[in-house]
Amino acid sequence: MRRLSLILLAFLALASMPAAAVTISTSQNLGTVPATSGSGLLGYYYEFSTSNNIGNLATANQLISSSGGPTATFTTTQVCFPDCAGNSISDSSTMTQFLNGHASNFSYTSANHPTSIDHSAIVLNGFIAITQTGTYNFNLGSDDGAQLTIGNQVVIGDGVLHSFAISSGSATFTTAGLYAITIQYYENSGYTSLEFWGSDSSGNCTLGRCNNTAANNPFYLTVPGSTAVPEPGAVTTFLGGLAAAAWVRRKSRRAI
Repeated sequence: MRRLSLILLAFLALASMPAAAVTISTSQNLGTVPATSGSGLLGYYYEFSTSNNIGNLATANQLISSSGGPTATFTTTQVCFPDCAGNSISDSSTMTQFLNGHASNFSYTSANHPTSIDHSAIVLNGFIAITQTGTYNFNLGSDDGAQLTIGNQVVIGDGVLHSFAISSGSATFTTAGLYAITIQYYENSGYTSLEFWGSDSSGNCTLGRCNNTAANNPFYLTVPGSTAVPEPGAVTTFLGGLAAAAWVRRKSRRAI
């Protein structure tokens, strides 16, 4: 019995260890960091029928793929919905209430659109400025599931249903530059929220909610010299494949 207890304790200790940082390949570096501030991430909002039970991120991906396109689009220089304090909002609220002033250029794609954000998903696409080499730490606060992908690597995969919780992950960059970034989020029912922030290799909180002014925004819609922005369909296909893979996930209680 004592040996069994020791084995169990050892197993629990290993399970509680922080997940190893993923390494972002230098081949994913798309160019030098521009001298000017970025203009934000491009957001795609998808509304689904309440008859669809979105139990995980893979289901959200499937619904996005068959949706025919986003319900609305917007841009954001910060990911703080509805705020940067970990508060949630009822999913009977409107999309405008959910974005709560933290987005611009919001536009529905048709005159017929839902009045609530119940059963929906958001995909944020763009490029993130990595200004120094080393390991960056990232955090996603969400209700329900969310996923962070940088340079084709899943950094945070938290695709299950839950109330507001923070998931964390780390990524090592061997070269400074611009890297593709995607944040995907879905809401099944109840309350909803989404936050993103990160610290550079010096431990300074410089990304997302802690760097949320237009003057020093690290998010870019395009890479200089290119007008291309990742298409939501292409990103969805990529994320759908990743959703079936095993994720190394590290969750923590809320701590700023």
